[in-house]
Amino acid sequence: MNSKLVAIIFGGGGYRGAAQVGWLKGILPELVSRNIPIGYLGGASVGALNAGKLAEARTSQELLQKLRELETTWLNVEKQGPSSVFPLNKMKMILNFIHDKPFLDGKTLWDLLYNPLLAQIPFDTAQVVQSSIQLDIFMSDRSTGQQVIFSNRDPHIIQNPTIIAHAIVASCSISLFFPSIRIGEELFGDCGYIRLDRAIEAGCDTIIILLPYRENGNLDEPKGFASKLFAKIYTSYSSAVHELDREKIASGRRIAEEIEVIRQLQEEIRPLIWKKSKRNTIDEFFRQSLILLKDNPNLTKLRIIPLYITQQSETLTLYKFAKGDISRIIRDCEKTVEKNLKEILSM
Repeated sequence: MNSKLVAIIFGGGGYRGAAQVGWLKGILPELVSRNIPIGYLGGASVGALNAGKLAEARTSQELLQKLRELETTWLNVEKQGPSSVFPLNKMKMILNFIHDKPFLDGKTLWDLLYNPLLAQIPFDTAQVVQSSIQLDIFMSDRSTGQQVIFSNRDPHIIQNPTIIAHAIVASCSISLFFPSIRIGEELFGDCGYIRLDRAIEAGCDTIIILLPYRENGNLDEPKGFASKLFAKIYTSYSSAVHELDREKIASGRRIAEEIEVIRQLQEEIRPLIWKKSKRNTIDEFFRQSLILLKDNPNLTKLRIIPLYITQQSETLTLYKFAKGDISRIIRDCEKTVEKNLKEILSM
């Protein structure tokens, strides 16, 4: 893997977000051992939570430590059960729906960052803003419905690091189910889908995308009124998000192909130009072409590596799981990556 800088982007998927821990356990040690730096982390929904924890790291070795802490949080969620984040209650959901309130109060999302029963080591926003790794949190402005990004590189977040924790919780706050999060004068919530352009602008030439759902879709058949109501709305929402994810990946791949075409043209044409001034003109032309293409003329290649869940589980869903599901998906995804690591890193 001849990469100068790697980006890791985390998609949304509820409890299936545990799969991202497994993939990382297979990939991160290899990147660290090869001294390949992580320059960018981006996350949507549960992916924002996972990306945020890793962004506390300031060195490669700290990345591995933060991954262990993140795994502990997920295993603690498994111990506490599905209600640790999604305490679905039929009567309460009906009453809240009648009174135009979210189904859940959102406290459990904060627990994932600060409750010692789940996060044994509280989330450290100060470390995140000091990190050498750029962190972007994808969410939506509730007043416009448009995607917005909060970053640890934003001046107002550097001055007030606690905002990044609010951004992570907002990114996890699915409309109808969790209340919106107020940051300043605006309300924010989950937007669900990923972006690749910021990673490209950050100079990353390899983008690994962790998507905790099956590539061909994964619809659940839940039992019980509350679960069916939750699933019907959430499945429709997820289908739209997955389609947006696919569009972003396709766009990234088109850019990668166009970069390769420009690079090859430059290599073929440049030797034919003998005059130095003309050669400089040609070089500038290609440089400007890359700027127009991706706002970063220094990249001469771009690789997009999406990973999807391949394991089938009837009990591990967006909002519920059975005993052993979380640890199993972590273990299975780690094994999948280890088995195919050479192929993945050569994609």
